[in-house]
Amino acid sequence: MNSETPAQLTCQNGGICLVIVLMLMLLTYSAAAQSAGIVRGRVQNAAGAIAAGANVRLENTSRGYRRETTTNDDGRFQFSNVPFDNYKLIAAQSGFAEKTQQIALRSNVPLETDVALTAADVEENPPIADNSFLIEEAYNQEAGVIQHINTFTRQRDGNWLYTFTEEIPIPNQKHQLSFTLPAQKLKGFPGGETGIGDVAVNYRYQLVANKKTAVAPRVSVLFPTGNSRKERGAGGIGFQFNLPVSVQFSRKFVAHSNAGLTFTPRAKSVLGERARTVDYNLGQSVVWLAAPRFNVLVEAVWNNTATVTGFRQTKRENEVLINPGIRWAHNFKSGLQIVPGVAFPIGVGPSRGERGIFFYLSFEHPFKKQSK
Repeated sequence: MNSETPAQLTCQNGGICLVIVLMLMLLTYSAAAQSAGIVRGRVQNAAGAIAAGANVRLENTSRGYRRETTTNDDGRFQFSNVPFDNYKLIAAQSGFAEKTQQIALRSNVPLETDVALTAADVEENPPIADNSFLIEEAYNQEAGVIQHINTFTRQRDGNWLYTFTEEIPIPNQKHQLSFTLPAQKLKGFPGGETGIGDVAVNYRYQLVANKKTAVAPRVSVLFPTGNSRKERGAGGIGFQFNLPVSVQFSRKFVAHSNAGLTFTPRAKSVLGERARTVDYNLGQSVVWLAAPRFNVLVEAVWNNTATVTGFRQTKRENEVLINPGIRWAHNFKSGLQIVPGVAFPIGVGPSRGERGIFFYLSFEHPFKKQSK
């Protein structure tokens, strides 16, 4: 009779025990793998272009399952190791209505599911939340959509500044190229007060883009096309970095924050003397989405700039502005949106006494006519 106790019932052959354990592990893993699969696909927007950076969620509320990802530069997404079950596949992107599709995963064969976003209804998604005045917003242009932006500022001393900016997604919302052409008039320089300023070529990357938050760092090259002797340019090539962050606190309020700097290695004074300059900027705005096509906003801007006063010599100046304003939208069936706006920059602190008026006018439309 075998008198071994349970504690003594051990495997007499270590090699056989190891094989048995490995086989059990493989069988367990194989069973788990056979009950999970892959969900993948592509997201496109209303213009028929790929939707890079779109938010995609996979949900099953009964089992408490939720996963989230963003589409890549080709508009594609993938969820791996998804248990067999029924799910909601939800895709969303700024400017488009959220799209929900019901899917059923039943095999190891990858489930290919494409999603086509449609333009957001004006009442559900206010269409002008992403336009700004003195503060840069963090929403790149959607794929297939171009925007032309005009601004005009006139100060009470008679000086004025006009800018034209063109924003183009290349090839999708993740990457945006733009350029800014300035023209200005400065008193105190007879015979040449009016002329062009320094032209900027900009690249912006959509780092974050979801329903609540957007982040889009920008780098720019500033070309010395303006006349530095008439204070219309820096006199040398410059490099600029700006970090815009946009947060939608509720259906009625959106905030935009900016922080940046401009570096000019060989800036010039009006006398042609050269020095290195670094300028800093901070800004904050709050936008009240009072109606689907009407917004009220207030912006606060701080600029700390360096001016060349001699060979390798500079002086620093501060500018602080409060800029209350309004804007409204006109939408057309062709997809064209026109947004006029007006604001009133007011100097405070070191800029006390400065006053002006600011006009804004943008035209946004798809590259091709939208299908009805």
